[in-house]
Amino acid sequence: MRKSKFFVTSALLAVCLAFGGAFFSVPAAQAHAAENVLLSDTYQAETSLINPPTVIFDVKSAPDLTELRSSLTGRRPGSAILHISAQKNVVDEDGNAIGTLADTVNSIRAKVIPILAVETAPEAEALISYIRESGLVDTAVLSSDPVLVKSVRDACPNIRGVLHIRSDAAWSESNYEYVRAASLCGAGVVMLSAEEATWERVTYLQSRFKAVWAISSDEFDDIGAIVNGAYGIVTEDFSATYDVFESFTEPVHARMPFNVAHRGLQMQYNENSVSGTKAAIEAGATHVELDGKLTKDGEIVMMHDDDIRRTTNGEGNIESMTLAEVKEYSLIAHSPEEKIPTLTEILSAFRFSDAILVFEIKTKNTALVTRLKEILDKENFYENIVVIAFDYPNLEEMRRLLPEIPTADLNSYSEKNFAEMLPKLGQYSCAVSTNGSSTKEFNEKYLRDRGVIGWYWTQADGNAVDEAFEKGLTGLTNNVADHLNQKADIYRVVMGQTVIGAKSASIGDRAPLTAVRYDGETVDVIGEVVYLRAGGSDDPNDSGFYSVIAKYVSGDMTYYTPVFHVYLGSGGGGIGSRGGCFGVVGVSSAVALSSFLLLAAGALVLTAKRHRSKK
Repeated sequence: MRKSKFFVTSALLAVCLAFGGAFFSVPAAQAHAAENVLLSDTYQAETSLINPPTVIFDVKSAPDLTELRSSLTGRRPGSAILHISAQKNVVDEDGNAIGTLADTVNSIRAKVIPILAVETAPEAEALISYIRESGLVDTAVLSSDPVLVKSVRDACPNIRGVLHIRSDAAWSESNYEYVRAASLCGAGVVMLSAEEATWERVTYLQSRFKAVWAISSDEFDDIGAIVNGAYGIVTEDFSATYDVFESFTEPVHARMPFNVAHRGLQMQYNENSVSGTKAAIEAGATHVELDGKLTKDGEIVMMHDDDIRRTTNGEGNIESMTLAEVKEYSLIAHSPEEKIPTLTEILSAFRFSDAILVFEIKTKNTALVTRLKEILDKENFYENIVVIAFDYPNLEEMRRLLPEIPTADLNSYSEKNFAEMLPKLGQYSCAVSTNGSSTKEFNEKYLRDRGVIGWYWTQADGNAVDEAFEKGLTGLTNNVADHLNQKADIYRVVMGQTVIGAKSASIGDRAPLTAVRYDGETVDVIGEVVYLRAGGSDDPNDSGFYSVIAKYVSGDMTYYTPVFHVYLGSGGGGIGSRGGCFGVVGVSSAVALSSFLLLAAGALVLTAKRHRSKK
C-alpha cells in the first residue's frame, strides 16, 4: 500500500489559514460549470437500522474493481475509493494500473459515488485535469494531505473533500485541530481508523458539521463504527458490512440526535437572550441557535426580526440603530425583561459549557463577518461555534475571513432540486441545514451517502421532534429543547465503564453502565455484554483485555454502549459464568455526549479477522 509521508504541523496549518481566502474564492466560470451533475443512484441497505452509516468500498486491487462493477445492479457500496496515479489511472495498493480513471469512473458513477484519492502533487494535478475535462460534480477528493485536498478543491470548487487523518501521522490529539484542519482544506468528511473513531471524537466532529468515516478491518469494527455513531464505514468487504446491517430485525437508531435550541428556550424565556441561552443549555441543548445582526455603528446584536417591535418595548429597524440606541430597549415577551444582548454578552453564557453556538448571520451586510472575526479573536471563542446563513455572499465571506469555522447553508434542499444545489456544498464548503419537511430517503440517500449530516429546522413542538427522531434525523433545530430530556426512556447515551482487573469476560455477563440524559444527569444501571473482541499481546505477562459492547433496555428503548474495555488481571472478581458481574479493581466512567445503537442482533464473540481474503 502506498504510504503518505505527510506530517501535519502547526506551521502547515498556519499556511492553510493564511491562504484560506484565496483558496475558497469561487471563480465564476468554474462555479457555473456544473453541467455534468449526474447524481449517483446509491443503494439503500435492507436493514431495520434507522439512518445507518453509509458504506464506502476501498478499491485496492483488480479483483476489487471487478467485484465493484459486478455489484452495480444489486447490493453495492454507496461510494468507492479509487486511488489515482499521475497518469490518470486507477491503481492498486502497489501502484499498478488496474484501469483508466475515465473508464472506471464512467463505469460506476451512475450507481456508486466515486471518491478520488491522491497522495502526491502530480496525482492531484492529474485529478484536477480530469475533473475539469469531465465536469464531474458528484464526487470528492480524498487525501491525508490537507494541502492537496485544498488545492484540488480550489481548482475544482464544485466537488467535495475528505480528509484522511492517519493514526501514524504527527497529528495533534486535539479534536478541535481535526475540525480546524478539515475546515481549512474544505473537507466535510474526516476519515479515521476504527481505533481513532471513538464515540467521543465522532460526536465532537459531527456536532461541528464534520461527518466521520471509520475504517473497518473486521466485523467488530463494523459494529463499533455503528455504536460509536460514525456516519460512514470504509471497508474492504462491503457485502460483509451489509450483512451486519441486515442482521438487525427491528427498528433501531444508529445515533441519537443533536438537540438544537432554536433562539434558546424560547417558550419560557425571551428569544435570543442570555437567560434563554443559559436555560436551554441547562435543559439539555447540545447546541443553541441564535440570530445576529449588525448595528449602524458596527456591533453584533442578537435579534431575529429586522424590526424590534415583536420582541421588545420599542420599534424600528435594528440595523438603523446604534448600539446605544438598541440598549435603550428591552426584551419583553417573557418575564423578567432583559436588554437586547450583544454577541459578546451571549458568549458568556457558553463559558464552562460544552454546548455549541449555532450563529445565524441574519443580515446581507457582509461587514458582520469582519466584526465576527474581531470578536472571536478577542474572546478566543473558536472551538464551540458554527455559522449558518441563507445569503451566499456571507458564506463566501466566511470562507475568506474565517475558513476554520464550519458553516452550513440554510436554503432549501430536496430530492427535486438536489442536482442543482449540490455544487454549492463544494463552492461554499458548507453543510446543509434545511427545512424540517425532509423525507427519510432524502436524509439518507442524498445527504448521508455524500458525507453530509442533515440539520433540519424548525420542529415547533414535541410531536414534531418525535417525528424527526423517528426518521433518524441527526440535527434537530426545535422550539422545545427541554422535550427530549423530559421523556422517561430517552438518554443521550449509555456508557460502559472501563473495568480493570477482571478475571474474565463473557457474553451475557452483567456490566455496570452509566446512562446519561441530555441535561447531563447520570444514572448507574446494569446492562448485559453482547459483543466481545479479545485483545492483548504475545507477552506472557500481559493478561490482555476485551473490547466490549453492552446492551441496556429502558422501556421501549434499547441502548447499545459505545465500545469500552475490560482489562484482565488477577486482582478482580470472576465474571466467567453467564449472568455474573464484572469484578472491578478500578473503574473509570466516561460521562459525556456520544452516540448509541438500538441493537436487535444476537450476541457474538468476534475476533480480529478480516471479512475475507481474496488477493
